[in-house]
Amino acid sequence: MALNLEGYAPGVSISIDGSRNSDLEDAVLGLVVEDVLEGHSMFRLNIFDKLDQRTLNFKWLDGSLLDPARGREVSISINYAERSSAAAKPLFAGYITALTPSFPSSGVPSLTVEGYDHSYKLQKTGSQKTFAKTNDYSDIVKKIAALSGIGIGKVDQTGVKPKDSVIIDAEQSDYIYLRKLAERFGYYFFVREKKLYFVDPASSKQSPITLKWGKELISFSPRMSAVQVVSGVTVTAYSPQRSGKPIKGEANVSDIGFLETGAKSAADLVKSSVLGPAKISLHSYSVESDQEAKAVAKAIMIRANNSFIEGSCECMGNPEIRAGSDVKIEGVGTRFEGIYRVRSARHSLGTEGYTMSLDLARGGA
Repeated sequence: MALNLEGYAPGVSISIDGSRNSDLEDAVLGLVVEDVLEGHSMFRLNIFDKLDQRTLNFKWLDGSLLDPARGREVSISINYAERSSAAAKPLFAGYITALTPSFPSSGVPSLTVEGYDHSYKLQKTGSQKTFAKTNDYSDIVKKIAALSGIGIGKVDQTGVKPKDSVIIDAEQSDYIYLRKLAERFGYYFFVREKKLYFVDPASSKQSPITLKWGKELISFSPRMSAVQVVSGVTVTAYSPQRSGKPIKGEANVSDIGFLETGAKSAADLVKSSVLGPAKISLHSYSVESDQEAKAVAKAIMIRANNSFIEGSCECMGNPEIRAGSDVKIEGVGTRFEGIYRVRSARHSLGTEGYTMSLDLARGGA
């Protein structure tokens, strides 16, 4: 397989507390950035360290610059030489949280520096929070971000108004609350470049980046499964205030937003099969209105059908590919060619150059 090696000379840019450090960049032995949609993004930096024979101190291990107790902010970019303009956008921004030195029996000592994105600030638990008279759950998301000193990247409305005051218990972190809220409505929740995103996947369509097997795409391992595909979801709950009338919301195939014009959703593709798709009915679900029940049913419907085609791939490194990006896979046959959503992206820079491992999903074909 012939790979495109044009411009295969990546470099790393590292800033600590807003100041770029060329000495630290020169000491880099390897770098991994884990960029994810459902969880904390993190980095792991392996650097060469040297003992000062006069002071008997190590430059990086014993210095204060990388001390995780100081809460220093770090920004990291990876870029190819001829794409220097892209380096202005960090691949990772967050905090240094851990140091792990290595003193081998032979060879030079090294130091691994690790850190998490700014969502780390949302992990703290403290006093109970109460949010009253909110018009949409998205208003609560924005207020939590403001209380944590995190900016707003994009927060989509859920279309659901909380019936009563929303209380976040003192023992529950803001991060856990927001993660559960995002899962409830089928939204993406992540923090990137010190900004919070709470995004409806249907509103995040973008121009896909092409990955062709034998060119940008090094390997590709997809799997198609009809096991979890459903054609409809009904969520039902009962409330004393409704005089016996149930709270009810339904979702069907028409509620599935698909990445490609003209392609069929998973539910459409298997509806004539003996395998299904099935309809799901969930009773006594914790919802407060028909509107909320509909939103929850839709989220369950989309999540189930998005598992139709899943896969992983390894490709040439590209700092423009992030978790949440769309990529177009080509050269792998008509069944699996198409547009996939990136669920997680692992950027790796080392002796073999800059490569990526992607976790992908596609809800149809």
